[in-house]
Amino acid sequence: TTLQLHDGGDSVYDRLKALHTRLSDIDHPVVLGGYDIGRDVDGPIYVATEQLGVASLCEVKNVSVRTSLRWTLELLHGIDAAHQRGVVHGDIGKHVVLLEPGLDGELHARLVDFVVGVVRDAADGPTPGVSEDIRGVTKLLFELLCGRPPGDVEQALVPRKGLEVPPALAEIVLRELEDPTAYPSALELARMLEPLSRMSAAFDVDE
Repeated sequence: TTLQLHDGGDSVYDRLKALHTRLSDIDHPVVLGGYDIGRDVDGPIYVATEQLGVASLCEVKNVSVRTSLRWTLELLHGIDAAHQRGVVHGDIGKHVVLLEPGLDGELHARLVDFVVGVVRDAADGPTPGVSEDIRGVTKLLFELLCGRPPGDVEQALVPRKGLEVPPALAEIVLRELEDPTAYPSALELARMLEPLSRMSAAFDVDE
């Protein structure tokens, strides 16, 4: 079990409880939202999550275009399911993506730690939105393909050594990074990537 402590009063606590209820209604394998929440009298709010015995995306290097797209599509469909329930993650990055072995022998993406957006919103920070989640997944895809996170302005997608990225894929990624309104929903971006994923499966292998 992993324990997180958050400062905040009744408002933050109530929001986290409401988030727990909404996450419980999301039936999607990518969304791992189960946790226990509580607080001591006049103390911090604690959020306890189950620690899964799986790898983190932070530990992964040199994967194929095929695998990069598969994980990206899994995440996009997962956050779309969350968005349909009014849940925005707000802090998507390598540190919140776990990789769990499936029955097919492949590693599959799982998304954890949905509480950040609630805590940040309650602290009068910028309220995270759907576009922020889509941007977070796109940045992950860029990093998987290029071996580095994107900068503030990217004019081209230069893949890491030995990787061939289809021009159509580079165009989709750069378009989203340039314009956060390019794909209004995670599902719309997924539909753009799915044909490329099927094409890459024919020739691409992991290193």
